[in-house]
Amino acid sequence: MGTPQHVSVMAMLPPLWLMCVLWGFATATGEDCKDNVTVHVYNLLYSKKIPPSIYVPLIAGFNASVHAGRKKLPAGVNLNVLHPPSLELGVTPEWLSGNVKRLNERDIPIVVGPVGDLPLLAFLPVLNEHNAVAFSPFTGSSTTRVWNKNLYFITASPTAELLALLRYAVTQLRLERLGFMYLQGVSFGDEEYRLTVNALSNIGRELCGLFTVKSSIAGAAPDAEFNAAWEQFAETRPQGVIVFAPSIKDV
Repeated sequence: MGTPQHVSVMAMLPPLWLMCVLWGFATATGEDCKDNVTVHVYNLLYSKKIPPSIYVPLIAGFNASVHAGRKKLPAGVNLNVLHPPSLELGVTPEWLSGNVKRLNERDIPIVVGPVGDLPLLAFLPVLNEHNAVAFSPFTGSSTTRVWNKNLYFITASPTAELLALLRYAVTQLRLERLGFMYLQGVSFGDEEYRLTVNALSNIGRELCGLFTVKSSIAGAAPDAEFNAAWEQFAETRPQGVIVFAPSIKDV
């Protein structure tokens, strides 16, 4: 669903909340802190399940902004950014838990990310155990977009983005034939398809065509099944298509 411009905008968001958090700590402890507070920021934006072209710009923007803002940190606040030891292995709940356990009482752990619904669910027990907050997790669906003391979302939910796309397609582009594409078995897409059907039905509209096949994060649908579904979808001749799927082989 994202575009290069969309990714660039999101890359600028983490430093904004990070500086707000650090200023908040300074306000709470006074302008001249007698005891230093160290904020440990764990970068969980790395992921083996998404292309580097997506997470590398996010991390680069985050690192550049943090480097430029270090001199503006409030008195008594230290910043320590931690990255996973190996990009090939990515980040795991065990890595995060092991690092946080070594902190002392004056240390404050916060997290950037993670990326994806399943990784977020995997990290939740660790966040809850250590009373840490994950800022700006990126999710493909709205399943995890519920109130949680350990999560702080700073981007629009996928449901909100989907409704915005529908509104634009219907009221601005005035498309008569709108198609929808999603993959089954990748943790999201089914619910968003049902939402699209219901939203269009409420205004007396319907999708002209649907493309969907069973897929997976690690694999791909059989070529024959994929091609047959594509030919059937192409015959509906959509003027515009909403694609709701992660960046995997079938996409």
